[in-house]
Amino acid sequence: MTYLDVLPFHWNVATVSNNDIVQAIKDWRNKELAASDYTQLPDVSVDKPAWVAYRASLRAMLDNVTDPKTVVFPVKPNEAAQTSQSIGI
Repeated sequence: MTYLDVLPFHWNVATVSNNDIVQAIKDWRNKELAASDYTQLPDVSVDKPAWVAYRASLRAMLDNVTDPKTVVFPVKPNEAAQTSQSIGI
């Protein structure tokens, strides 16, 4: 995933500002955090340490970034497992 995946489809990529990219990334991140809140409930059966790490990565993804086009997007724990299985790991 890259910053292009979180930009609104109607934005002109050639003229979008870094501030707009950062805001789009923050909006995406906040939605991901909200969507994964349930993973922290005590009665949910998920890999809690993996989800805690994912959520921490979401919060830290813009720390010390000088160019928002180079932001590294964390991978959801369930997507990481699916990727590993599909390549035979």
